[in-house]
Amino acid sequence: MIAIGPVRIRKTPGTITALVIAAVLVLGFAVKGVVSLADSENSPASGVPWGVGAAAPGSDGDGVDPGAGGSRNKAAAVRDVALAKAIAPDLQSMPSGWGLKAGPVISDACTSDCQGELYTGGVGLVDSSGDTQVTFNYRTFDTVENAKAAYQRYVDNAGGTVNESRATMSLAQVGDSSMAYSSRQYTGSEYLYKGFVYLRVGTVYGQVVYNTGYKDLDTKKLTTFARLLVDRAQQAQNGQMPSAQATL
Repeated sequence: MIAIGPVRIRKTPGTITALVIAAVLVLGFAVKGVVSLADSENSPASGVPWGVGAAAPGSDGDGVDPGAGGSRNKAAAVRDVALAKAIAPDLQSMPSGWGLKAGPVISDACTSDCQGELYTGGVGLVDSSGDTQVTFNYRTFDTVENAKAAYQRYVDNAGGTVNESRATMSLAQVGDSSMAYSSRQYTGSEYLYKGFVYLRVGTVYGQVVYNTGYKDLDTKKLTTFARLLVDRAQQAQNGQMPSAQATL
């Protein structure tokens, strides 16, 4: 018999093998926990592409999530212009039927509120009907702190404009921080509808503007497009050429 505290187990070859495997698993999880803790202290991770409605680890950009295949996402400055430009979603990343309306553009010529800003980028896309458009704008920064400051500045100034009623929306969080708004603008006979998502993932601040014309907002699509920008910004921070695609 084998005694483990108050429990006594019959000693057989199968029992011994099971106990050895259990001991190895316990030791492995303990070591993995120590390594993850050390990583989180040395280099903050952020911007994991979480699922809809899931809690976002590290909402301040200091969480660690292993992601697919156990790889760790990073909050790193995107200094490579090719990576920065590729954050902008292309036609391959969008559902079928979408076309290019404007851009993509990338610039390092900041003119105001430039604290730590590296690049400004953006692209405009339109669906086959011509009535629905989405614009992706983003700014990359040298540190998480400067990206946080930019995000907060834009969120604070995200009030309504003339002839436009803007209200906060309850959408699943994307990235490390996000805030969503909806608006409608009266044209004299009908309303035009838009959805806005302000977001931050690691060192990147982004904004998605989804214009549905006279049609009601599709919040699922707005969330999908916001997550697309988050995923591509995260890939760039990981040192990977952005390739994430929107799945509707």
